[in-house]
Formats: sequence, C-alpha cells, structure tokens
Amino acid sequence: YSPSISADGRTIAFHSDAKNLAGFDQFGFDADKDTVPEVFVFSDANGGSLTHVNVTSDGSNTRSPSTFASISADGGKVLFLTTDSAILDVPTPGQTAALHDLTTGTTINVGLTDTGAPIGSNITEAYLSPDGTKVALVAASPLVTGVAADGLSHVYVRDLTTDQIVLVDQNVFGDVGDGSSREPIFSTDGDFLAIVSN
Repeated sequence: YSPSISADGRTIAFHSDAKNLAGFDQFGFDADKDTVPEVFVFSDANGGSLTHVNVTSDGSNTRSPSTFASISADGGKVLFLTTDSAILDVPTPGQTAALHDLTTGTTINVGLTDTGAPIGSNITEAYLSPDGTKVALVAASPLVTGVAADGLSHVYVRDLTTDQIVLVDQNVFGDVGDGSSREPIFSTDGDFLAIVSN
C-alpha cells in the first residue's frame, strides 16, 4: 500500500499486510493468523533488496502496526506512522510519526510537541520533505505552545535540523484556521507546502 518513490525511481517505500516479507515466524507469531501492517523499502541496487523499516534502532522487530511510508528524494530516509512506542526514543500514547535512517539504522520519534512531549491524540498524516530535513504532520492535538485544542486537524512542519515546529494553517494575522486541514505536499526544494483546508 501507499508506495513512495525516490527521485531516481530506484527505491520504493511501502507498507504491506503480507505475512512473509519480514519472516514473522522468527518472532514467534502465527504466520497463518497474524497480520500486522509493516513498512518496507525495496531498492534495485545490487540486484534488488528488501529492507524492513519499522524496527528499533538496534534492528529489533516489535510488531505493532506501521503504515503510510514517505521516502526522501535520495532514498536514504523513510517516515512512517506507527502505534509502536517500543521502537521510539520517547513513548507515545497513540499513533505517531517515526523516521528511519537507512544508512545509520536509527529510528526516532518526530511526532512530538515543541516541548518534546508526545501529543495527546493520533497523528493522522506524515510526509517527508524531498531533502529529508523537514516533516509535515497532521494532528488534532496542538503541537505548538499557545495553539488551543479545537478538535480540528491542523498541519504542522517540523524542521529536523533545528527541531523547530510551526503551525501551517493560519492566516497572515496569526489566526488559526477554523476548519480542518490535511494532505500537505512539499515543493521539490522543501521551501513551500501546499495543503487542503476546509
């Protein structure tokens, strides 16, 4: 499901319900009954390889649902949604966004507020900028101090180099959008973001 392709078209991130891609039997689960969505990356380099992405930084598989992968343009980083607090450096009470670095093997939680705390409700969408330095997040719980909880989904951008988070769906006067916003899309250079808003 939900394939995301690198700029050169040689690396694809996706999630799958298939029970045999990650060798689940080695983790003690019933391969005939147990179905949990997992995130993978396929690369056609060196004859083709499949990498299991929703793992801890030490490579362990904890088998909680992970979905909706978004890959960087160079194919080196993958962002995905997960409910698995075990693979993250900060526990989360709901669905959050995790970033896996295919070069270093590390997986970190990027679905945090500007104070570093986990949010109070699920992140429903997450997209990685082409250069892998920013993430766009959609959530109903505020990620920025001073933004009131209104039950609506809002779009935020986190800069992974500075860890700064900004609210996107606000007008020039700083008023937060009075309808839900969703489906953020980065420009090629990552400097602009398009959204859909009610």
